[in-house]
Amino acid sequence: MNQLSQKNIIVIVVSLTIIYAVIYKTRQNNQIPNSEILITSSKGNAQKRVDDQKLSKPDRKEQREELAAGEVKEENERNEMFDYGETTPLASDANEDVKEVYRSITSRTPDPHRVSAFFTQGFDLKEYKKDRAGYLKNIQPGTVFNSLTPGKGIPQIKRVSSFKKRVRQGEYVDLEIKIEGGKGQEMVTFTSFDLGHFENGLTSINKMADRKGHAKAKFYGAPGTINSVKILAASPMASGRVDFSVFVTLADGTLPGEPKAKK
Repeated sequence: MNQLSQKNIIVIVVSLTIIYAVIYKTRQNNQIPNSEILITSSKGNAQKRVDDQKLSKPDRKEQREELAAGEVKEENERNEMFDYGETTPLASDANEDVKEVYRSITSRTPDPHRVSAFFTQGFDLKEYKKDRAGYLKNIQPGTVFNSLTPGKGIPQIKRVSSFKKRVRQGEYVDLEIKIEGGKGQEMVTFTSFDLGHFENGLTSINKMADRKGHAKAKFYGAPGTINSVKILAASPMASGRVDFSVFVTLADGTLPGEPKAKK
């Protein structure tokens, strides 16, 4: 009797286990587990949750795809709203200035003075007077920190154009300085520290002042550049340095995220 009872109990336990397994498998195939569904956009920045525990498997897949697509769309719209473009690549042979810089930085012994304002080199007045045009091709952003010490008889650099300028992407503004107390034809370097570019396509350019000491450079607001841009100008043949602040907007005159002007 006891032996029969034990067999019956074993049969009952096995049967219940099989039934439970079948029910669990059916539930897994046709229903969401008792937990939330977490929907994350492709970039992982936005999340939405679904609490419907009775959503069928096909509906669940459709719901997930719909929510994910919505998140991606919203993120793309935000990116488009705050987009200000990308800096345009510059061909290595765009002009003589660019060719010289490219040749220098791709040589077996790259010159750091060509690409960083943290490095400065001494100014060779004799070499400059010997070949002014050739010397001006030696673009070194850090030359703006290589001006002379103020003193009696030392020329001084002065700002001629206004300190603040405003420009749209794709357009340019003139930045002008004057070397006072000089003899003219001084070398002047303009360097931007916030992208944009000058007429040579670079963020730094050398100019030669005219015989009255005036030097002018064209600064372009370019795609990839937005808001305030700090620019310094100085001469290794004069004391001091001057700064400019150019405010760059989108091509339509607005900033990213601002309402567009109605046509």
